[in-house]
Amino acid sequence: MKKQTTLKIANDDGTSETIPCYLQLSQLFKVPNKNSWKGRYNINGKRKWFSSPLLDGDDAWRDINKQINHLLVKGKRNVAKRNVYPSLLKVVNAMLATAYEVAENAEDTRFTYASCLRTFTSHLPGKEPEWEWTDTSKTVRQFKEGSKWDKITVNELTPALIRKFRVAYLKGYTPKTMDYNIRARGCDSVLKSVKPIFSKHFTKNVYKDIHGFKMPDMAEFREMPKIPNIPPAQYVAPDEAMINKVLGSIDKLYEECLDTWLTFILSYAIGLRWSEIRFARYSWFSHEMVNDGKGGRAKRYFCNVQATPEWTPKACSLGKVTISKETYDMVLATNGVSRERLKATPAEIQELVWSKPSHHVAKQLGYSDVGLGKVCSRLGIPKPPRGFWARVKAGEVPHPQGCLPEGVSSSINVITLEEAGNADERVLKRYNGHARCHSSANRRLKRWMKKHGWDRLRACHEMRAYNGAMVTTMTGSLYETQKRLRHRQSRTTERSYADLVAHNTDAVSFSKAS
Repeated sequence: MKKQTTLKIANDDGTSETIPCYLQLSQLFKVPNKNSWKGRYNINGKRKWFSSPLLDGDDAWRDINKQINHLLVKGKRNVAKRNVYPSLLKVVNAMLATAYEVAENAEDTRFTYASCLRTFTSHLPGKEPEWEWTDTSKTVRQFKEGSKWDKITVNELTPALIRKFRVAYLKGYTPKTMDYNIRARGCDSVLKSVKPIFSKHFTKNVYKDIHGFKMPDMAEFREMPKIPNIPPAQYVAPDEAMINKVLGSIDKLYEECLDTWLTFILSYAIGLRWSEIRFARYSWFSHEMVNDGKGGRAKRYFCNVQATPEWTPKACSLGKVTISKETYDMVLATNGVSRERLKATPAEIQELVWSKPSHHVAKQLGYSDVGLGKVCSRLGIPKPPRGFWARVKAGEVPHPQGCLPEGVSSSINVITLEEAGNADERVLKRYNGHARCHSSANRRLKRWMKKHGWDRLRACHEMRAYNGAMVTTMTGSLYETQKRLRHRQSRTTERSYADLVAHNTDAVSFSKAS
């Protein structure tokens, strides 16, 4: 490669000049674990070191040659000022506030990235960052000022910091053990979610173009490899006895909470994701006549996962999933069934709340005071105002004797849903909130299964995985399982969903010597 003899540099006053090229770019090296470059040059027989705080190698090369020229010509060094990079707080808040059309992913996804960054910086000293909603509609979250993120700049996120995080995250775990491998995979998952914050897309389209931040080159951070020699997680189907114990109690769940029961059925028998279960509609379920492979025709039942006005499925998730007639009948049989499990009729509840104080009624019906209030609100039953029964006791107002006083109207509206039992209705009626919601059917299912002997961390997703294991066992085809679970790659299916739930006991035996 031909050596460069001259170099054009920019001065502080905005002018430019051409100076000799004292050091070639190849003669510079990056200081390990630091964001600076160094090079050495002999002046009057003495070797002198020159360094530049600029992160970009080409910029640092020009800066060091400029320092050497100033020292030779003017007898002094002209050291460039260190680049001013934005703090983590500014970068994260800019990412969260970006419109979906620019960010190209949902706010929930970006907030997950930010939460993982909080985990990544948890080993550093300082106050942990806290967030708040910026609007009443709760569409944008921002992290508050006054945390450690105010003092950490983007250029401090180096491979050296990743190594320190790994040491802190894996502290107390013995290498080459199962617990260590699980923890290490969790460490890699955190980093996998942190890196998109500093992707080329966000750096160029959000941080630079919209906010004008000067961003360092994060390529080395983004390309930091996973922890070596950690085997990938391999799905192992749950113990058959544990599955049978849960299945043996599933009828009781139907009586306790219909939405939670449906969550189990949709994940176990069909293999739907929780996000798909939340927005599943009865119109997804249908049947058609198909070739049976024997020259005849047969009826095939399926669940056709498709977008709804308020939700778009995960990429590649659209399509038909073959289901059994039993599953088809069970799901459609719930269309129009009441989600209320009342201890009395609505009319009886109304009569009781106007006959005695609420805490006595709640105790009689087996509710809490708050639970009774929610039931009355859902049913449209008016309750006596605060202090009403004290006034009755004092003789200020007459006892209602279970009847509504004059001027109080009732709008008993039992959520029977018979009038709303149509194909466009959601399958889940009451507990289809976000998975983080304490009362969501997903979490209710997890608590119920744990009570019935389930010892794994997840419930709904485990049932989806078990569905994949059953399909693989019954069909003997990984491709069939991949299509039913709607994975982009069969590798995902093989690694996380395809353990066999039944095994052939035949084995090769050694023949005895004659």
